[in-house]
Amino acid sequence: MKRRINKAGILIITMTMLLSLVACEKNKDNLDAAKQGDTVEATSDTEQSAEPTTEATMEASATEEPVVEEEPIKELTYQDFDSFQPIREVAIPCTFESKEENDNQNTTYEATGSYDLNQDGTDDTILFKHDSDTYEYSLQINEANITDFMATPECFYIVDLDKRDTYQELVIYDNGMSDDPCFNFYRYDGNNLVLLGMIGSLSDSTISFDGYGRIVKGDSLLNRLSPSIIPAFYEVEKNELKMHDFDLSEVLNQEYSLSVDENAYFCETDQVGEDFIPDWSENMQDYEINLKAGDKIMVKGIYDSERYWVVLPDGRSGMLYYWIGD
Repeated sequence: MKRRINKAGILIITMTMLLSLVACEKNKDNLDAAKQGDTVEATSDTEQSAEPTTEATMEASATEEPVVEEEPIKELTYQDFDSFQPIREVAIPCTFESKEENDNQNTTYEATGSYDLNQDGTDDTILFKHDSDTYEYSLQINEANITDFMATPECFYIVDLDKRDTYQELVIYDNGMSDDPCFNFYRYDGNNLVLLGMIGSLSDSTISFDGYGRIVKGDSLLNRLSPSIIPAFYEVEKNELKMHDFDLSEVLNQEYSLSVDENAYFCETDQVGEDFIPDWSENMQDYEINLKAGDKIMVKGIYDSERYWVVLPDGRSGMLYYWIGD
């Protein structure tokens, strides 16, 4: 009887020691995991929830920044001319007051306006001055200033080139030295005033925007075909307008309908492209041609916005070209 008691006692002591060793090893593992940043399991009899309380969740949500998903941009193709809107349709209403001062055949032109260009809640003061004798101009927005040269400033526009950013741009239309119009684009960020670039066009209504920072010109014969074709587009990259040409090889040797009446010049010739030299003498009226909306022409070559190798509805092949000034 005495020997049985001793065995039971030894067994109890041995089990107690083993349980103590297991508990020590588990605590050691938890301490090591805590040092390494791992999740540590609770060792108490009461399980602790890994989820925060409702109050804590609401407090955490209130301090987190909202996630804004950027609207994806459709890749532009030469067929997307209809997704652009002319400047006169997208221009933001803004009144500019102008005045001229004449002094011995020298005219000084001044225009003033105000608009919140960087969308910080405060209108920015815009002051433009131009000297018609030297063609020098100064553009000042608040304390920022640019001086450069411009021939004949005529119109001022506020546009939103890219609706995804906080800028709205100032555009000044310059009619040019000899009817060679040009659009000048400016961006003000609250501190700096930058000339983004200039885009030449045939008139103040032939430039269009898609609202995603892309600009196209509408002064090409290709824009007036059906379906319309975009030869190239402009885009702001690092505060500078960059032009990107489309590969138009697949649009050649196809027939298109004119969407509007077309007044141009046509010369039936085998000398096309760079080999062709227009006749601008007193006989130039002999080359005038009037095409009607709905007429079909085949485009065989594109050389710029002024010269095209085409086949007319009557089968004649040659160069279709335009007079755009001196």
